[in-house]
Amino acid sequence: MAEETQTVTKVTRKKFCSKVYINKDGSESRHASPDVDRLEFRFENGNVVTVKLTEIGKGVARAAAWHGVAQKIGDSYNKATTADEAQEATETMLERLTNDEWVKPGEGAGPKTGVLVEAIANALTKQGETVDDERKAKIKEMVSDKAGREGAMANPIILAEYKSLQAAAAVERAAKAATAADASDATLANF
Repeated sequence: MAEETQTVTKVTRKKFCSKVYINKDGSESRHASPDVDRLEFRFENGNVVTVKLTEIGKGVARAAAWHGVAQKIGDSYNKATTADEAQEATETMLERLTNDEWVKPGEGAGPKTGVLVEAIANALTKQGETVDDERKAKIKEMVSDKAGREGAMANPIILAEYKSLQAAAAVERAAKAATAADASDATLANF
C-alpha cells in the first residue's frame, strides 16, 4: 500500500493595524506605561482610531484594567514548562506590579524578589552576620525595584547564592517530575 502524504499550508494573518501608545510628552512606544496619554490604532489604509481612558466608562476602564492584569500575568508564564515555573513567574510578575513596575518585554526574566532576598540573607549569614526578619524587610525594600535587583545581582557573592537557590529548586522540580514519571503509565514505544 502506497503511503499518502499531505501538505499542510500554514495560514498567516495579514497585519492590518499597529497599536501605538502615545505618552504625555508626545513620544511613541509599543508598550503601555503609566505615562501613556492615549492609544492609537493605526490602520494600513492610513486611518487612525484613538482611545483615551478618560473617554470610556469607569466600569469599562476597571474591566480593561483587570483584563490587562490577567493578560500581563498570563504572559509572564507563557514559556513555563511546569506548574512550579508558571507559579514562580506569576509571583514574580505580581511582585513587580504591586511595586508599581510595569515590566517591558525581556525584563520578566529578572530575579524573583523573594528568592533574591533569601540569597542575600544566605550570603550575609555565611559571612557571620545575623539576618532577622527586620533585616530581611530592609533587604526586600532595597531590591524592590529594578535598579535594586540589578545592583544586587551584579554582586558575584549574591549572584552565586541566587544561582545556588535556583539550582536547588530545579533539583526539587526534577525529583517531582521523576516521581510523577515513575508513577505514570507512560512508555517510549512510539519514539
